[in-house]
Amino acid sequence: MASITNPRIYRPQPATLKIQQHVATPFWTAVSKHTFKQICAILIASIVFHLAANHILETNQNQKNVQIQHLQTSYYQAGDENITLLTTRAKLMSRTHVQEIAKSKFGLFSPEKTQVHRF
Repeated sequence: MASITNPRIYRPQPATLKIQQHVATPFWTAVSKHTFKQICAILIASIVFHLAANHILETNQNQKNVQIQHLQTSYYQAGDENITLLTTRAKLMSRTHVQEIAKSKFGLFSPEKTQVHRF
C-alpha cells in the first residue's frame, strides 16, 4: 500500500517583527501640563509632610531625652542619699555610739570583769 501524501504541507511563515525606533523624549514633555502640575503638587506636599513629621518626632525624642536625664539624675541622687543614710545608720548602731548615748543619757556603762559573777 502506498502512503498517501498531502500535497499541501504546512510550512510556518516567518514572523515579521515590526521594530520601530522612537526618539527619546523628556518626561516632562511626554506628560501634559496638568498632570505635571499634579505630580509637582504631590511631591511638594509629601516633602512638607515628611518635614513636619520629622519635626514632631524629633521634638518628642528631645522631650523623652530630657525626661530620661531628669530620671537619671534623681536616680543617682537617691542612690547617694541611700549611701549616706546607710552610713548614718551604721554609725548610730555601732557599739561605741550606743555606749556613749547610754552613758550620757541614762548613766549606764558596761560592767568590768570584776563586777560580773557567773554561776
